[in-house]
Amino acid sequence: MSLILSDRFRNFKYRLTLIILTTIVTAAAAVSTQAWLQDDNQRKPPTDPPPAEARYERPTDGVEAEVLILRPDGFEPNEIKRPAGRFILSVRNRSGLPELSLHLARAGGEKLREVRMPSGKVRHGEPVELPPGQYTLTSEQTGAVCRITLTPR
Repeated sequence: MSLILSDRFRNFKYRLTLIILTTIVTAAAAVSTQAWLQDDNQRKPPTDPPPAEARYERPTDGVEAEVLILRPDGFEPNEIKRPAGRFILSVRNRSGLPELSLHLARAGGEKLREVRMPSGKVRHGEPVELPPGQYTLTSEQTGAVCRITLTPR
């Protein structure tokens, strides 16, 4: 009889030890995961674009790019002034709309280009080379307008 009790007590002791160790390991993993997630959230880069003063990008071929962000309330920036010549006009769709139709026109109304951004496409960049003058880029769906002034070099 004492042998049976001794075996039962030993089994109970092992089970209790196993339960305690499992609880400690689970708690440590939860605390470690929570600390890791908080640290990861602090390291995430900001989702907002750089300010308008830093809107120039330099692609590898040396051509400058003007980056416009279309938000629900309009283009950011809503006005560009730069020297005439070849540059990339890049639009990022942050408007929440799935599809966009963009129109580049002279200030007098002559349409120069139309670009359709299909559903799922959030970026479009296209090289343009325009003479000095006033231009507008408009979004058909939002009515947003960006005025582009190209000055002589």
